[in-house]
Amino acid sequence: MPTQAADILCRHGQVVLNEREAILQELQQFLNRLLGFLVLSASTVPGEYLLPRVMASFHSRYPGVKLEEKITDSSRACREVLDGRSELGCVGARIEGADLQFHRFAEDELVLLERKDGGSHFYRVDQPRSAGPSAVSGTGVGLRNPDGF
Repeated sequence: MPTQAADILCRHGQVVLNEREAILQELQQFLNRLLGFLVLSASTVPGEYLLPRVMASFHSRYPGVKLEEKITDSSRACREVLDGRSELGCVGARIEGADLQFHRFAEDELVLLERKDGGSHFYRVDQPRSAGPSAVSGTGVGLRNPDGF
């Protein structure tokens, strides 16, 4: 037959063991989910067209993380990350000399367009090319054709 002291120790010991298990379970739940605040700085195009979808997907996966997006120009977005005011940045141009690591995240494509019937008042696109105003015939990009009216 246990002594009175053993009885007290056993009763309180069981409470401590149950509490320990509850603490471990709660910590495990906490560690398996991300919580906190994430500030992103982005230049205009990524900030307005690319990141909203990415941020919505991230938020649905990690609802405990509050996201804030700052839309600015590439130079200021880099400065925000360098100064620690943003954790991440997304820009369309590398800033030379910035003490940052740049990682390719996405690519976009810019295209010129015109009406299929060729009735555009703008100069016609002769051939699609990857860059430069030489893809457009005439004397300038985006100038209205004076004979088009």
